[in-house]
Amino acid sequence: MTCFRGKLQDTPSFVVPSQEAGAPLFMFETNTAACGGFPGILDSFGAGLWAVDRALKLATYNSSATLFHVGGQGDYYNPFAPPPTNQSSFRQWTTGSVYHSTLIVAELFGESGKDHIMDLNPNNGESLTPGYVVYEDGQPTRLFINYVDDPSGGHNIWVRVQIGSGETQQPPASPPKFGSSISRRRA
Repeated sequence: MTCFRGKLQDTPSFVVPSQEAGAPLFMFETNTAACGGFPGILDSFGAGLWAVDRALKLATYNSSATLFHVGGQGDYYNPFAPPPTNQSSFRQWTTGSVYHSTLIVAELFGESGKDHIMDLNPNNGESLTPGYVVYEDGQPTRLFINYVDDPSGGHNIWVRVQIGSGETQQPPASPPKFGSSISRRRA
């Protein structure tokens, strides 16, 4: 699956007219694919990560809202789907990958309405390691790092986070640079 950040490198030009007019920018009918989606791809964890990256990248372009399109009953990109007909007592509703993405993005934005999202462009904007920081009132409040499992270590992400300030009575400090990677144990 192609990461969204590579597709938007040239798109900030569409933001300029709305900013000049002082008008909000809305992204309508977007999702991981068109025409119902593709089984095995759009109902996957990777599609969920992609949707988080898409929403956050659009937020860095000052998008006011993004509508993840919902399709018919059997569409694979739906955030949730009801059971067919009268089977709700034993089949129950199901959630899709975009539903979980929405929860992550809502949690990251918070409730203040003062959030500003900045793309950290970790690893020189490498598409497999997106990262964002959320600012409120000019202060960083939340950090989001989204990366792909790569046992080879070829896509490790390196992060430096400064902890403490005069307001917390903690001296400013920068922990040593560290890398993070995920590897699976095989039984």
